[in-house]
Amino acid sequence: MEYKYGIYPNEQFDDYKKRIHSWVHWLLIYAERQDPNLNTYFENLQYKFDGLNELINYPTQLIEVMNLIESAKIEYNKENYSHKKYRKIILDIHELIDNIPTGG
Repeated sequence: MEYKYGIYPNEQFDDYKKRIHSWVHWLLIYAERQDPNLNTYFENLQYKFDGLNELINYPTQLIEVMNLIESAKIEYNKENYSHKKYRKIILDIHELIDNIPTGG
């Protein structure tokens, strides 16, 4: 996989996707715990994805990942918050992570 400064072996980035999945999974854990730090976590996660986006040359899937993270944040902060909708958004993010290209 080409990135801003060279090449990552595809296997290395595939392994890194597991870490990305973990970042996103914490959105579910924090929401279920009603953790008061969730909004800060949303911001930190967007910052990480912004850096990753630039580093790996702006794959389209990361735009959608970041969009869905923002959508999850909006849903979580709604007065009539739906955990079902929120959970679906998070699961959609996981699917997109799996589709981030590692080669070519």
